[in-house]
Amino acid sequence: MSAANPTPASGFGRSLFRAYFRHDFADGNGSATGGVYNAEAVTPSECDVIPDNAVIVGGFIDVATAVDDVDADGDVTLAVHVEAANDIVAAVAVSSGFVAGVRGVIPDMTAANAVKTTAARRPTLTVGAQDVDPGGLDTGVVSGHLLYFVSE
Repeated sequence: MSAANPTPASGFGRSLFRAYFRHDFADGNGSATGGVYNAEAVTPSECDVIPDNAVIVGGFIDVATAVDDVDADGDVTLAVHVEAANDIVAAVAVSSGFVAGVRGVIPDMTAANAVKTTAARRPTLTVGAQDVDPGGLDTGVVSGHLLYFVSE
C-alpha cells in the first residue's frame, strides 16, 4: 500500500456503507390516512435498512421537489430520524428547510454528532401538524443518503 495507491480497509467494521431513502409526498404512500400526512411518522416509500450497531457519521438530504403543505404557507414541520427524534435532521418548517436543493444532516463526521443504532432501523420522516388544515403535505420529493459503518 502506498499513499498514491491506497488499499481500502476491509473486514467487519471497516467499510463505509450508504443507506438510501426516498419519499414522494404526492403519492400518499406511508401515510396512516392514505394520503393526508398529519402529525405522524412516515417510513419512506423507498428505504434501506440500517443494521444494528451502525454508526451514522454523515450524509445529506436531497430535496428534488420542494415540500409544501396543503394550505401552501410552509409552516408544517418535517424531521428525519433513525434512532431518536431529530437525530438526522431536526424538525424545521418546510418553507425554510425542505426547499429544492441539497442540505446537510446532523451527523457531520464528528463523534459528538454520530448516531449509533441499537437495532436494525429504517430512516423515518416525521411530519408536524402546525396550522395544517385539513392536515398534511401534498407535494415534495425528498431523498437521503446516510453514511455509516458497522461497529460492535
